[in-house]
Amino acid sequence: MAKKVELLILDEPTAALNDEESKKLLEIMLELKKQGITCIIISHKLNEISYVADSITVIRDGHTIETLEKGKDDFSEDRIIKGMVGRELTNRYPIRENVKIGDTIFEVKNWNVYHPDDPERQMIKDVNIQVKAGEVVGLAGLMGAGRTELAMSIFGKSYGQKISGQIIISSEMPEIIGTCDRVYVINEGEIAGELNKDNVSQEKIMQSIMAHNRKDDRNE
Repeated sequence: MAKKVELLILDEPTAALNDEESKKLLEIMLELKKQGITCIIISHKLNEISYVADSITVIRDGHTIETLEKGKDDFSEDRIIKGMVGRELTNRYPIRENVKIGDTIFEVKNWNVYHPDDPERQMIKDVNIQVKAGEVVGLAGLMGAGRTELAMSIFGKSYGQKISGQIIISSEMPEIIGTCDRVYVINEGEIAGELNKDNVSQEKIMQSIMAHNRKDDRNE
């Protein structure tokens, strides 16, 4: 802006902002428009695009599909999504009927993680999660809120240090084991064993983990 810019290209400018901050940024863009400054905004937040844009170009698989003009074409989210996916989206969120929610099969208790380069900076603080059979569970938050750090620290401990807490996985999961041709057993971020379809079992998985733990103890 200090260089008297005539064109601004904004790529996901609101990805790390909350709703209030995003609205302020969009209002600034509209003010810049009044000053004759052209803005191109790239965003996956369709409500923001339809609010601020005079025209919307839909791109799919590297090709321009169509351009919609405000005041001339339908600017609704459903219309934009139709251009993006190539079909009518009659039911964006399908109803899950007759879904039986079962017992807890995965649980995280009092999970704490510190930054990999700064042992004093706590990234995850006392997180507790329960996932039940039949559930679809999502983790939501702004960029930097800890979603990625939480997932990476839980699955294989591929992030962070001074990790503490408990992970409890139900032993009642034979249907998952029965679908696998091969199972790699992961322990402490390392492959602890490999089992083929003929000899995979919960008992063999636990044996691999225990053997890997004993190996680590000997190395220490």
